[in-house]
Amino acid sequence: MLFSNSKAKQQPVMRTGFTKYKHINETCEERLTRIEHLFDAYLGIRTQLKKHTIADLDVLLEEQFKATICKTPHPLSQFEDENLSSLGEDEFVTEEDIVRVYQITDKKVIQSLVEKEKESINYGMDQEYQNSLDQNSPTEEDKVASFLSEYKSMSKKDKKELFSDNYKKMSLEEKMAIYDDEEAKFQAQVAAEVYDDRVYIIFESKDGKYVSGQTMQIGLFCALEAMLFIAQCDEMTENDWNLSASYFQQYLEALVWSGWIEDSNV
Repeated sequence: MLFSNSKAKQQPVMRTGFTKYKHINETCEERLTRIEHLFDAYLGIRTQLKKHTIADLDVLLEEQFKATICKTPHPLSQFEDENLSSLGEDEFVTEEDIVRVYQITDKKVIQSLVEKEKESINYGMDQEYQNSLDQNSPTEEDKVASFLSEYKSMSKKDKKELFSDNYKKMSLEEKMAIYDDEEAKFQAQVAAEVYDDRVYIIFESKDGKYVSGQTMQIGLFCALEAMLFIAQCDEMTENDWNLSASYFQQYLEALVWSGWIEDSNV
């Protein structure tokens, strides 16, 4: 096992949704064993990894995702698409630093990203974040009360369509299971419709060479985000190889999501 006392470099930030649900209940020893396997796989490809310049990312996004560069008006409010025209109001976006606005419109590419994102439904957040969500999750009593309120407001016709003609004889658990299933299908359909049109990627730069900030509009795709995360990271050295550090673990997980290595324990 490798451990280091050195501080991590200032690297790009990625959301923490890259750990499988089945791994959430891992013991510390099990997780470290899995991370060691990912680290071994990383050593085999590490010489191929490099920090990408904006010019490198132009090529990468065009070749892998058929992305095209949009002409960027100043101010951004002149964009016809409100997903871009509203960027100037985003407190996390520095408008004067924006150097690239890409759009991905190829239907096959977007569908591929959507399918990969659906896989991420089987992936969870890190344990600490998951616990914080659990603490704020509604209780079973809250869920029942919410369902009964929704159920009482439904017309007889809607009840028959959703629960069949025998809805009066069905148990509360059966009704809630059907309702939850239909709600999940609806949300998936909405997500597919949202992702169906285009994806925007906005890069900011302080020096004109490397990305200093990034925004994604119309969907946050795990495969695309992981690829950009890896591409923007400084080269890792032996001083960074701390297998117990959450950042380096996240880096290895992102290598899996972006297709560089495989998680043999999946």
